[in-house]
Amino acid sequence: MTAIGRRDIELYHAAVRDSHAPATANRHLALLSAIFRRAVEWERVEKNPCTGGKMFRENNASERFLTESEIAKLVQAMDADPNRTAAAALKMLLLCGDDTTNGKTRRIVLSRALVALLQAQNSRGVSGWIFPGRDGPDKPIDNLTKPFNRMLLAAGLEKAQIHDLRHTHASMLLASGGKRCR
Repeated sequence: MTAIGRRDIELYHAAVRDSHAPATANRHLALLSAIFRRAVEWERVEKNPCTGGKMFRENNASERFLTESEIAKLVQAMDADPNRTAAAALKMLLLCGDDTTNGKTRRIVLSRALVALLQAQNSRGVSGWIFPGRDGPDKPIDNLTKPFNRMLLAAGLEKAQIHDLRHTHASMLLASGGKRCR
């Protein structure tokens, strides 16, 4: 470890980026930095050669839009899924999108379909959360990835991300002149 210098780390980081995504290279650099931090704590090396290393810019954005037939299959899988809370939360994203990506507040008009979905939630009067988590009514549902992937599989759809529901909602709304999802 004492023979590894900053230039070695930079070369390794660049080599990983050449064969993988920038995010993967950055995770390698973060892991190496953690290892060297511990080695400094244990007095195995004098300094961390990763310190000051620049992370690569990561662009993890994807632009996947579900077609109308894919939406129908996904909604059918949502309706059949045993996790009713997750299914409802995901349907909500399809009906209205989700938080803005810039962190600013945005007001939206709720469609009739979305109002009906929210009113149908069992959590009313039991929990302060519209979509309570499995750990009880005091915590919200915190991870929709597993149920979403399960529903995609049940619908026979190719890999998609939860954020794609937001893209799909926005594109469908624009395509319909803002009259969709009423």
